[in-house]
Amino acid sequence: MLLEDCGKGQRAANRTAMALSIAGALSGIALLALSGWFLTGAAIAGAGGLVAVRGFNYLLPSAAIRMLAITRTLSRYGERLIGHKAALQTLAQLRPALFLQLAKREPQALFAERSGDIAARLGSDVDRIENDLVHRLGKPANWWSALAGTCGVVAMGGLAWLPWLVALALLRWLPLYFARERMLALSGQLAESLSALRADYTDYARASADIAIYGLGQRVAHSLNETAKAHDDARLQSTRIEAMVQSGQTALTGVMLAAMFLLADAPAPLLALGALAALGAAETWGQLVMGDLRETERADAIVRLEALLALPVRTVEDETPISAAPTLEFVSGNSRLIVGPGERLLLDGPSGAGKTRLAAMLGGLRVDAPETLLIDGIDARTLPLDILQQISAPAMQEPGLIAGSVADNLRMARPGISEADMWQALDTACASDFVRELPDGLCQWLGESGARLSGGQQRRIALARALLAKRPWLVLDEPSEGLDAETEARLIDQLDRWLACSNTGLILISHRPMMAALAVKRLQIGNR
Repeated sequence: MLLEDCGKGQRAANRTAMALSIAGALSGIALLALSGWFLTGAAIAGAGGLVAVRGFNYLLPSAAIRMLAITRTLSRYGERLIGHKAALQTLAQLRPALFLQLAKREPQALFAERSGDIAARLGSDVDRIENDLVHRLGKPANWWSALAGTCGVVAMGGLAWLPWLVALALLRWLPLYFARERMLALSGQLAESLSALRADYTDYARASADIAIYGLGQRVAHSLNETAKAHDDARLQSTRIEAMVQSGQTALTGVMLAAMFLLADAPAPLLALGALAALGAAETWGQLVMGDLRETERADAIVRLEALLALPVRTVEDETPISAAPTLEFVSGNSRLIVGPGERLLLDGPSGAGKTRLAAMLGGLRVDAPETLLIDGIDARTLPLDILQQISAPAMQEPGLIAGSVADNLRMARPGISEADMWQALDTACASDFVRELPDGLCQWLGESGARLSGGQQRRIALARALLAKRPWLVLDEPSEGLDAETEARLIDQLDRWLACSNTGLILISHRPMMAALAVKRLQIGNR
């Protein structure tokens, strides 16, 4: 399990945090019990007169109470400091590990998932695991404190311990019997409704301009409200069950204490000591139930994440080396076209013929192109993604910018990119002028999917990023779309010089004659 692998380095910290949690819980119960004994004994001594007061040694119990209070406070702070740090460090490894695992999945399978649902799994589901990791450390403390409370009550002898043991059993198992299955079902509903809500919001946010133009705001709001209502209803039911469980625990504890007092045969100080010890142990014991209910959320979150990681991975039986600058061979029917390193190819054909699918297949993003693509004689469909991802640098019609700055998007190309490299690539992509005009330049925040830029500006940022990747093949899909003739001519000239100097091969898709002239070879896709 990926979670267990990420948590291996935190085992020592977790053990320390558990020990501190146990010490804090035992100190809390002992503090409560000793305080009850001390106050009751002092009250009786005070009622007995001056002689009794002088005979009551309050220094020892006072010192013990102070020591227990300090121990409880230090233990709780230490447990939170060490335990929470261990949980957060485990999660800090889990999130990147999940992304790396997803990067190995077959892109076609990932594309079948809604992006909002994937975001929900990597966000809220991981958060639910984090909450469980933080609260899990308290479980040993609850077990040990309840055990210590049992021994303390039994040791009192005259205190009625049987109702306390019966109450403990009911506190532990009765709520689970009635609530656990229901909470498990609600946990799944909460996760599914939250995923649906986030996915709907993501889809609608992308089309926000069109929604405003066509006056669909009310209809979209109604649709989102329906999804949100399902989530709110599940959350309300979950809260009600938790409230019922906690109310039942309080009632059982009250009945237990009443029975113990009625059946007790012990002096008042010992009765106070035992009753408060039992109360403290019962409260921490009752927290086990809430921990078990939280485990349903963790179990459901793990199932959802494992379903995501169960998406197919493209594998090969034998690793076949690919050259640093591989030769591409396109097979369509009985015709073959070979394109060597540094050569330039135009994929020509009508819209919908499959040009973009064929170009995406070079990067491992698609496998459904009607043509066959061989890379150094090997079918691209059989090559693992980590090899394909080192062959081409794509700049597609939908740029795929991240919610970050201009520099953040450019640094995605490869490690170690300097600002000078960025400006050089932006110059080649005819993007440096408008980037310099942005208020924060390279540090300008672009918003979700580069929303602060126009479509043409987004494509030129993506083109600069592809140039920075320094891969043997540059894949461009309508790179001059939306540009005026003068800017297009300048882009063609600069790309021509950059391709010649870097000896980079080009796979080009363009319906614009000036841009298409950049290519030397031509592959006809579909029928004219």
